[in-house]
Amino acid sequence: MQTFSTISDTSLPGHWASIILFNFKGYLARENDILEKLAIHGGKPVRTQRLNNLPAVAPREKELVMEVLESRQFCAIDGKKVAEFEQKFSRYAGTKHAVATDTGTSALHVALAAAGVGPGSEVIVPAYTFIASATSVLHNNAVPVFCDILPDTFCMDPDDVRKRVTKSTKAIMPVHLFGHPAEMDEILEIAEEHDLAVVEDCAQAHAAEYKGRKVGSIGDLGCFSFQQSKNITAGEGGIIVTDDEKLADACRKVRHHGEVFGPSASRTYESFVLGYNFRMTELAGAILLAQLEMLDRFTERRIRNGDRLARELSKFDWMTPPRRRPHAKHVYHVFALRIDEKKLGMTRAELQAAYSAEGLYAGFGYARPLYANPLFRNKIGFGGSECPYECRYYEGSARYEDGLCPVTERVVRDALWIGGGWSIHNLTDSDIGDIVHAFGKIDEHASSKRKH
Repeated sequence: MQTFSTISDTSLPGHWASIILFNFKGYLARENDILEKLAIHGGKPVRTQRLNNLPAVAPREKELVMEVLESRQFCAIDGKKVAEFEQKFSRYAGTKHAVATDTGTSALHVALAAAGVGPGSEVIVPAYTFIASATSVLHNNAVPVFCDILPDTFCMDPDDVRKRVTKSTKAIMPVHLFGHPAEMDEILEIAEEHDLAVVEDCAQAHAAEYKGRKVGSIGDLGCFSFQQSKNITAGEGGIIVTDDEKLADACRKVRHHGEVFGPSASRTYESFVLGYNFRMTELAGAILLAQLEMLDRFTERRIRNGDRLARELSKFDWMTPPRRRPHAKHVYHVFALRIDEKKLGMTRAELQAAYSAEGLYAGFGYARPLYANPLFRNKIGFGGSECPYECRYYEGSARYEDGLCPVTERVVRDALWIGGGWSIHNLTDSDIGDIVHAFGKIDEHASSKRKH
């Protein structure tokens, strides 16, 4: 009898082809029986309970909040908690001054205003970040100019920053994205060469360090967020840190209607600059004082979990776990993977669906480069007009077309976020095992599919 190996495709009789196909399907069925069935195909999911994504509670939160409630001083103008938090946070960050605000976005807005960003100015911002990094520029009637990112850290690429500097450039905003510091030495060199301000966006990087220095203390001003997902939180809140007394004073004025208030200043109701009401409340200050006491402990747990997860997932050749450069302290605000669809043998969307079916979170994160948002693509400004792009003080011509930042455009197509905010902090060893198990199931099925 002829064997399968000796019969060409064209010479196989119909009944033999049917028998071979039947046996081949049987072989696949037996192999699939050996593999653990994916939940998306009706198998048992790895988890039936969601990962804990709630912020940790610091031991002294209730005590300090009760002190505010009993004092009946809820506003920072007359209270003490915000001032105390400012003092302790500046000490923690390694700076001389800190100015608390109601949100992290407000902190960016205030810092840019204090640095002199206004009509006619351009600010260089990475194209891969949360939109507030760029809209804070627009809020100051200035124009964001987008630069590309480094493929391993997701932070701004200094070489591309250099190409974006024009005579209208006023500041550079490095974003320490996902908890990894940007390359500050090169950024500061560019800033010094062109006399530019450096405003660090540290919203996702509390306690991160660059060459032994805490982020926020390296540029002219550093801005942090305390929104619900952040490494310490009061639901909302922000703070600006700086060593420059004049910048600190300017921040205080912009934060509070152009006035100055605080323990060392009597209120005179005089406004010296155009300001806003971006004050932090005493209740937020109380919660953040308690959370700040725990920040180092929270950070140790983040790093332990992030490093372990990165090691465990490095065995899958179709994914790139987060990288940490040797001189950086990475605090893993978000755990972002990059997926090679060709090596995996399925699309990122198929992977996300299969992983989510196993009872675990996976998302695509920032879905487009910032310049692809309608807000920027259509150059929408104040009152629906094209101001600041058509402002008489602006001599540049910002570009927001496809192809502007190629690395960013690749990252938005292949990134997969599997942890955000408190997810990494809350992970137990069992949780990490479940994450690796889920990807392992998918890898086995993808390998079997590729083989056949």
